[in-house]
Amino acid sequence: MRTTLLLAASAVALAACGSATEDRASTADAESGETQQASWTYENPASWGTVHEEYATCATGTVQSPINLVRAEATDSEDVTLEINWESGPMIIDGAGYNSDLVAPEGGYIMLEGTRYDFLQVHVHVPSEYTIEGEQPAGDIHFVHANADGELAVIGVSMTEGEPNTVLAAAFEAFSNEEGAQTFGGITFDPNALLPETRSFFRFPGSLTTPPCSEGVNWVFMSEPVTVSADQIAAYTALYGNTARPVQPTGDREILFVEG
Repeated sequence: MRTTLLLAASAVALAACGSATEDRASTADAESGETQQASWTYENPASWGTVHEEYATCATGTVQSPINLVRAEATDSEDVTLEINWESGPMIIDGAGYNSDLVAPEGGYIMLEGTRYDFLQVHVHVPSEYTIEGEQPAGDIHFVHANADGELAVIGVSMTEGEPNTVLAAAFEAFSNEEGAQTFGGITFDPNALLPETRSFFRFPGSLTTPPCSEGVNWVFMSEPVTVSADQIAAYTALYGNTARPVQPTGDREILFVEG
């Protein structure tokens, strides 16, 4: 069970990687038996579905993420329930050399429509992957969760340029291209403080936003943003470049809206 959750977390963690680096899927050559590498970058998102057979869903999927969220096109719903139960804890940054994730403090979880999803990690995209009413915010934050079956639920919050994000200030300063986890003594990470005051949200089915672009991800995206400073965005971009997949077709999926 734990292995399943970790694999799910690793897949979504790729969503924080930068354009200057590559993620690779290995496969054995049928003739030579040698390992071949298929790579993708944010510089070639249109070709993700063809660089490796494991990534085919990036091109053929019908509920891909991210999408453009339009309030007037969403259906109001009172049936969707969301309870956020996150804990505070030490700030732990887990770097893979091409991204930096914030490890979720222990004990956190959400209840989405009656199902528990345990809190795994937090990562940032610059600029925002999701657009709101056709506008692309400065960035977005993804809070990744998984249930007992390894199914994912991600809460998204957009960031608009403005006042510095005090909750992420230490993280923006500590993000690097180094691999491995670092615990920052004396610094408390409270993910609750990253949520907007208004808790209205969109609810819709989607996918991972990086290869293999697996579908079946339960997305919740807050309608109100939080702020991030120009200096914080510049520091993140200097490390990782553009980490936003282009908006995908909404198709005929239903987008629900829940008033907070």
